[in-house]
Amino acid sequence: MSCVLAGFIKKGKRDINFVNCSDNRDLFNRLEGDYFEYKNVVILIDGYISEFEDREFDSLDTLSRVGELFLKYGEDVFKKIDGSYILIIYDKERENLYVCRDRTGIKSLYCFENEEFFLFSTKINRLYSFTSIDKRINFDSLALYLQYGYISAPYSVYENVHKLKAGCYVKYDLKSGLIEERNYWNIIDYYLEPKVQKSKEEILQTSEELLKRSVENLLKISSSTPSAFLSGGYDSSIIALFLSKLSSQKIDTYTVGFFESGYDEAPFAKEIASFIGSNHFELYMTSKDARELLPKLGEFYDEPFGDKASLPTMMLLKKASLKRDSIFSGEGGDEVFATAGDLYFYKRFLKIPYFFRKSLSKAMKVVPFSLIEKIDFIYNFPTRYSKWQKLFSSENVIDFIRFKEQVLTNRELRGIFISETKSKQPYRELGEFDLSDHLNQMLAVYLKIYMSNDELIKVSKAASGFGVELFEPFLNRRLMEFLARVDSSIKHKNREEKYILKQIIYKHMPRELLERPKRGFNVPLEIWFRGELRDMIEEYLSFERIKREGIFDPDRVEKFKNGFLEGRREYTKRVWLLLAFEIWYEKNGS
Repeated sequence: MSCVLAGFIKKGKRDINFVNCSDNRDLFNRLEGDYFEYKNVVILIDGYISEFEDREFDSLDTLSRVGELFLKYGEDVFKKIDGSYILIIYDKERENLYVCRDRTGIKSLYCFENEEFFLFSTKINRLYSFTSIDKRINFDSLALYLQYGYISAPYSVYENVHKLKAGCYVKYDLKSGLIEERNYWNIIDYYLEPKVQKSKEEILQTSEELLKRSVENLLKISSSTPSAFLSGGYDSSIIALFLSKLSSQKIDTYTVGFFESGYDEAPFAKEIASFIGSNHFELYMTSKDARELLPKLGEFYDEPFGDKASLPTMMLLKKASLKRDSIFSGEGGDEVFATAGDLYFYKRFLKIPYFFRKSLSKAMKVVPFSLIEKIDFIYNFPTRYSKWQKLFSSENVIDFIRFKEQVLTNRELRGIFISETKSKQPYRELGEFDLSDHLNQMLAVYLKIYMSNDELIKVSKAASGFGVELFEPFLNRRLMEFLARVDSSIKHKNREEKYILKQIIYKHMPRELLERPKRGFNVPLEIWFRGELRDMIEEYLSFERIKREGIFDPDRVEKFKNGFLEGRREYTKRVWLLLAFEIWYEKNGS
């Protein structure tokens, strides 16, 4: 069940106003509408539950099972279920409210709190319809967006609003007025556990069984013709393959291609679709399609969002929504089945003694940045210089990823904002967890930060915007927990990325269909925005507009814009992030 949920609590009053935004009716603790009461326990859900750990109440419907499990386990109920959801439970007898976000963060929840109110909603703008709260941009969070392309939980783009982290829930005791956020699941805990003592063959078999079971459980929930995204890579291919094998009907697959040379991977997906025998839909995206979809960055995404793959993702979901209400996706495959990322670069990096790296970092910091900026004739030199200065000071994997992933460095951020901003540190807030297994430590970090705040937001917000439920088989808790406890020597046997996943898929599909250089999901933004869509760059990033808004330094934005239009590749990401923000801000800024 996909809808939009919100809740309003006036502090000091012991009642809750629930709102079901799908039909915009207020629900005041009455049994009506999309609202369920079971033995004095009120339950609302946005999304679905795919698995129950306790099978005692299997004969009941989903929400009744949740009710029975809550009566049996209390707030530990959240540890007993898996799926994609925001789950609200109100214990009327004890006057305790629980609002829970799923383990990996497929669904989002936003909270607002001040002296008078506690509000929560699955759509951020719904918070502002409850009462006359000032809608003010948080510039520290905006700096975080420009640094990474997204705003990590718990931060949000607005003042006094925060996002509930994945794997957490809020408990509100209406009697005492006490509000607490608690964590009920953390993937890092499983990376820290002893490694599984199984042979390679047993690990392969268990991984395949868990993935198949995940697809099968989600297939039971789907009410439409089974369908899946298909890029032609390993992740989407194995999901489509298992879906086809488990479905009693022919599945549909969707891929997107580009006419521009060097960007099109649709032919590879077509070969996979032919092998598994799916009804295949091939969409070719043009700059005209991009122009039509760009405004939806402000409509579908609650906050500024800079993953350029959101455009083809929206195009696929727009097409898919015409036929169905759910689709299978392959988010999390890289993190769960172990794409190496920068593992081997990091290992080479560690060969440089730390005392030498730290001394070099200090020496580089002494050089005035104004001097570094003058060496602008070398590709992206100022940014790379700042990044290396920070990378050399890295003490661990978390710091290494934190600095490497930045688009704009802290120095550059200080130059682009008119007002002063303070740096937020979502990577450091992960806490210390030391692993001698550097690959598993990298995977844990990317699962907690990148996947939850970028990868899943990209597809889940677009799916919600087009009214499509999203199924993510790789994010099954049992599969994730098991593979977290597998040693990286098996995940990367003989330095081969995704070794386990590849061995599974090669049992069912010829290697030659899949073995090719990894290119990623690239979108020809540079070509479009220097050509047919140049007018959007000129309009949204005009000197006059930027100056009028009073957020960014118009001279600095002008430098980025002109450098990009003149063909300098290093400005592409910066210009895209600024454009995506301006499109979002036009719709949501006040």
